[in-house]
Amino acid sequence: MVSGLLFLAFLGSGNLWAQNQEDPHQIHSRLTKIFYWQVADELKLNAKAEKEFVQILEDLQARRSLLLESKNALFLQGRQNLLGAGSNKDSHKFLGEYEKIQKDLFALENDERNRLKKVLSPAEMARFYLVRDELAGRIRGALQKAKN
Repeated sequence: MVSGLLFLAFLGSGNLWAQNQEDPHQIHSRLTKIFYWQVADELKLNAKAEKEFVQILEDLQARRSLLLESKNALFLQGRQNLLGAGSNKDSHKFLGEYEKIQKDLFALENDERNRLKKVLSPAEMARFYLVRDELAGRIRGALQKAKN
């Protein structure tokens, strides 16, 4: 579990937290790349499969980020327009845009699964979802701990 040690060393270094003036998008991008390589390492993929795997995840994450930015903007606008005396027209517009974003996020998850099936075996797919969940939990925990 060399990758686990690498992950913990990275989080424990303080380097990320010391650079709090760095662009948050750059920090997120760096963490995301480390996360992808961490998952690939845990799956023990060969070099070719690892490269394809990471490319798929990077592409999907870029698309996911755009959708989540749209969702955040929609909610910001919705809070401004609807928490007061928002009209039915505004409510219908909000709901329509929200449903579209949710459908697009669901389609993205399906796209991820279908693209990864071309690179990973069923056993690797199962491990991918388990490892991704475990690592995401460890990252969330470390970030929460760093906040406190």
